[in-house]
Amino acid sequence: AHYVVSQRMNVGHANRTPLTPFMEVPGTCATAGGGQGSYEEVWGITKEECALDCYGWVECVGFEFSALKSSQLYYKCEKHKELITHSLPVKSTECYIRDEPAMLAAFKGARGKFASRLDPPPSPLSP
Repeated sequence: AHYVVSQRMNVGHANRTPLTPFMEVPGTCATAGGGQGSYEEVWGITKEECALDCYGWVECVGFEFSALKSSQLYYKCEKHKELITHSLPVKSTECYIRDEPAMLAAFKGARGKFASRLDPPPSPLSP
């Protein structure tokens, strides 16, 4: 089935953005092997454009966005093809995982200094 992204994004909800179909986690995206996996890199596009590109590409499981400087020329988009299992701390970088059951299930959490931001709070101790 062919899906037109622009129709999904323009459904009349004020809070819907191109980032809606993704879960944001801090840091760089990483795969089970500990590396960055296989991805397509694009420079000079906005985070929203990166999200739309990823959402429209069936192989894309998520994307990483980095704003290396304030100029859009230094915006980097990595559209990932391998399941993202965790994120690693990298300044000015976010990882976005496609909001689909298999892709979310593969994600095990953040590692390093960002880990505490995503971990659930500890359960209360019994008296």
